[in-house]
Amino acid sequence: MKFIDLKFEENETKNAFIVTRCLSENKCIYIPDEIAGKPVIGFSSTFKLNDYNKVIVLGKHMDSISDDILNEGNELTVYSYNDLKDNSHTEDITIRANLESIYEDMDVIFGLFGDKTAYVIDNQIVDSMKIGFGTWGRLIVIPTMINDEYKVVGIGNHAFSNAINLKKILLPETIKWIGKFAFENCYKLEDIALNSDILCIDDFSFSRCHHLGRVEINGNVEYMGKNILNDSFRSYLLFNQLDTGNFNNNWNLQNRPVYYGFVELLSRNELIYALFNDFTAVIISNQLSKHTFLELPERVVYMNQEYLVKEIAPYAFYKCVNLFQIEIPFSISKIHAYAFSGTLLREVTLPHHMEYIGEGIFANSILLESIVMPINIEFIPKNFSNNCQSLHSVTLPDNVKVICESAFQGCSKLTNMSLPSSLEVLESMCLYDTDLPLIILGQNVKKVEDLALACNNTLESIVFMNSNCIIGENSLSSDRLIKIYIAGPEENHLALVLHRTYGKKINIFTEVEKTIVDHGIIYLLNEFGAAIVIGHQDESLNENAVIKAQIEGNNTIKVDRKAFYNSRRLKNLYIPDGVTELNPYFIQNCYNLQKVSIPDSFKHTLASWYPGSHQVKIEIRSKKVTNDNKEIEVVS
Repeated sequence: MKFIDLKFEENETKNAFIVTRCLSENKCIYIPDEIAGKPVIGFSSTFKLNDYNKVIVLGKHMDSISDDILNEGNELTVYSYNDLKDNSHTEDITIRANLESIYEDMDVIFGLFGDKTAYVIDNQIVDSMKIGFGTWGRLIVIPTMINDEYKVVGIGNHAFSNAINLKKILLPETIKWIGKFAFENCYKLEDIALNSDILCIDDFSFSRCHHLGRVEINGNVEYMGKNILNDSFRSYLLFNQLDTGNFNNNWNLQNRPVYYGFVELLSRNELIYALFNDFTAVIISNQLSKHTFLELPERVVYMNQEYLVKEIAPYAFYKCVNLFQIEIPFSISKIHAYAFSGTLLREVTLPHHMEYIGEGIFANSILLESIVMPINIEFIPKNFSNNCQSLHSVTLPDNVKVICESAFQGCSKLTNMSLPSSLEVLESMCLYDTDLPLIILGQNVKKVEDLALACNNTLESIVFMNSNCIIGENSLSSDRLIKIYIAGPEENHLALVLHRTYGKKINIFTEVEKTIVDHGIIYLLNEFGAAIVIGHQDESLNENAVIKAQIEGNNTIKVDRKAFYNSRRLKNLYIPDGVTELNPYFIQNCYNLQKVSIPDSFKHTLASWYPGSHQVKIEIRSKKVTNDNKEIEVVS
């Protein structure tokens, strides 16, 4: 132990020293017993700890400590050789008296107490060592006994906090207490197992452990403190007990997955399962060693007993570069956060009856092209497919109410996604930097948050069917003119807000009656009896698409810019004679398009229709009158 960054002053009357100042940024402060043969007996009235200081070990000649040494809002753990005289301390100070000695090994510092128990009070883990092939970090084994006399029963408050090189720790069955913030900010720690009945796991004990996954508790827990897994976003708990016992109501504020009745871990075909006493199983991780198409099993067998595979745990396949195709069985009802993030999947169909999908489950899967969603999901979670740069098509279920923050942010090739009529809220940046040429917001959409639709350089048109929709000031950002269609009176509130916010960047039309999808072609009907083709739904578009000359009594007069932009299905397109306007780029990037049939009135305006669409034959139709006065159609 080093008594560094402490200042002392001699008290000549008592022939002793007092501590006057602490400059240390260390978590644990050790007060020496003596200096120059004279005892250290206390603190000066002006002594203050720093915010970094969380644990203090008093010298053997000290028998009191004042609340005044704490800065406001801080908390402190005190280890003392003596019973402290002043017992009026606030709840911000935790005292453990009857200390007999300090025991140090290479990595861990123990406090040895008069009742023949030992606590881990601090650590000395500094460097990172190689503990396996390609694996760096520290493996720490906590012994059962110290000096064959003191039983190790606890991990003290802050004992391993900020031990950023701690990768794995093996705890003895004698452990009964895990203190406050005991493993806070152990960045590399991956899993932990407690193999005995635990009296207490205290507040924030495993908080901010960014790589912590499995927390396995093979024994009953009498008390669980508050928010023990705060910001440990990969974590989940396996209890072999069947209920929550005497847990703090706020013990799991961030809703980490919790499983009761845990029985055993099973490794089978390069997948790791947790098995439970209700004969269900959860896939918790993988050991895939080669590029593979993975067909997840509906059941696994252990000890001649079948276990139904029901969930996929957080980060189970995270950054698994060997996973390029997967079939998910109908038995899976929940997939938790980032389970398939960073994989090389190309297409995914989620079981239609799934109950829950977690945050970011496909984030950064850069080869993913299409996703078919479950039918019962009401929320598309935060970061759902964030930065999936190849994603082209998403089929949303009919009852989605909210697209959460950054759900599709950075999906720069997402050109085909129809928003359901059930949709109510688009949260911030949910469609930021996508490639959608058309966005239709139904009558139930109440709010579009800041930057929700921004940074989309392909966006041509937005349809608002609810003129009372609230829209954030930065919801749109484009250097190009965007057409805004609004269903409602000419002087509606939404139109005024948009005009005031975006001015000349938008062109507002308020004569909208409704939109209709017919064979994958999206028509907008206006109050003047006209229909406009404004877009398409590629998943339902016919290969040989025919635009209707009339729909619900409205004559089709125009095809908007990029109406068929980036269609992968379209091969042949027929434009009826009644259409009087074909806007530029309406068939842009339709790489499978072979032929477009148009009236001869457009034969001189072909150049800007289809950049990026190769080998397209333009069929020009004209009408001639025969000698017997019959009108016939001629194709050239």
